[in-house]
Amino acid sequence: MLQHNPALRRAESSHLKHAPMVLSAPQRTVVADSIRLTCDDLDWSLLALIVRGNHVHLVIAAPDTPEKVMHALKSSATRRLREQQLVARETRPWSRHESTKYLWKPHQVEGACRYVAESQGEDIGGQL
Repeated sequence: MLQHNPALRRAESSHLKHAPMVLSAPQRTVVADSIRLTCDDLDWSLLALIVRGNHVHLVIAAPDTPEKVMHALKSSATRRLREQQLVARETRPWSRHESTKYLWKPHQVEGACRYVAESQGEDIGGQL
């Protein structure tokens, strides 16, 4: 874990086009449900999922690239949030980039699933 660095935070914040968004409990529920539905629709295996107030962790087995998976998940979640009027039409709830990893071996998948399920810290009302 990185130590708190106010200068780095200011520098990163200066690049934001919009104020950071923190997902409410209803928004987190919609995002989680959307991810599950998208995985079902596209026949992807959702192995682990946690939706926090300001980010999502998940492990998916899919025959597509991480970029295609992320685009599909972000698009469907945004659409459902807008349909339920939980975000305004002009709101962009997701950052432009995401962190992705290929997991080639069973122990890597198991470790990633364990990390998602057990290593997110205390539930601060920001996870599902």
